[in-house]
Amino acid sequence: MRASSSRHICTFIICSWVILFATPATANERWGQNHPRRAEANARLGYQDRRIHQERREGEINRAQAVNIHKQVRQIRREEH
Repeated sequence: MRASSSRHICTFIICSWVILFATPATANERWGQNHPRRAEANARLGYQDRRIHQERREGEINRAQAVNIHKQVRQIRREEH
């Protein structure tokens, strides 16, 4: 009888931990997708991308610099989403 009782307690504790830690992560994902500033951030990143291409075409930056800047922009996108 004691083994069954301790098994139920362990199951309850594990389920509680799963619920406790899974709920905030899910809420943050939904919040980020519906955040009102998300469109502004995406527009800013798109503008930066267009500027990189423009500066590359005009010769203001070289290919290596453009690649490096694009890499930095991708990192920002990953952090924001």
